Amino acid sequence: MRCIVLTGLMLLCAIPLFSFGVRDRNAVSQSAAAETVTRNARIAGIVRLVGSEPFTELIITGREVTEEHAAGNDRPLDWYISREDRAALHNLQQRTVVVEGDAAVSELRYANGMSAGLRYTLRNIRIISIE
Repeated sequence: MRCIVLTGLMLLCAIPLFSFGVRDRNAVSQSAAAETVTRNARIAGIVRLVGSEPFTELIITGREVTEEHAAGNDRPLDWYISREDRAALHNLQQRTVVVEGDAAVSELRYANGMSAGLRYTLRNIRIISIE
């Protein structure tokens, strides 16, 4: 009898754990990234692999090469590389490159609607130079 009661108590304690995960997934799926702006950009920076397997991302940490940014007063940004363009840059990790491509800026949001910052993404990349 004790075994049945203990098993029942353990099951009752486990139910909130499973329902918490479902509630979390629904809250996150309802939030959406804000509007994305796309334009042509030239980026100079270091190619890096970030994240943990199986969720790694290839990024370029660097600055946009334009006349406006020539003063060098702006901080470097992490430019995420689209999945289609990763193969071109994968073997250039830890090297400095200058690339050109379509830049997209998306606003990320938490599940409660508050802003979580911006995500900079490069697509249709063309390698200009490798240092």
